[in-house]
Amino acid sequence: MRRARVDRNQPEIVQAFRRLGCQVAHTHTVGHGFPDIVVAVGRYTLLVEIKDPEQPASKRKLTPDEQEFANRWTGDLRIVTTIEEVAEIVEQIRKDQNRGGNNVTF
Repeated sequence: MRRARVDRNQPEIVQAFRRLGCQVAHTHTVGHGFPDIVVAVGRYTLLVEIKDPEQPASKRKLTPDEQEFANRWTGDLRIVTTIEEVAEIVEQIRKDQNRGGNNVTF
């Protein structure tokens, strides 16, 4: 198995989630297409694959393993490139939680 690569923007994405009160677990070393981080927003958990927006589009595509994992996963899995996306995701999940929902659909 190849060495796990961390996207350039992963630290800032993780920091953005944490600044918004989320818990973050690093999972980029799991392999087999598993996303880079697991995030808890309150009692809601989502998987997050981080992609670097400064990379060309071809480098931001999901790897075959990542795509296969995403196709099989039935829970919430997001692809995030910016801290603005982090804020939007957390805001939407919290709105849904305030309405009593557990699932967010975009």
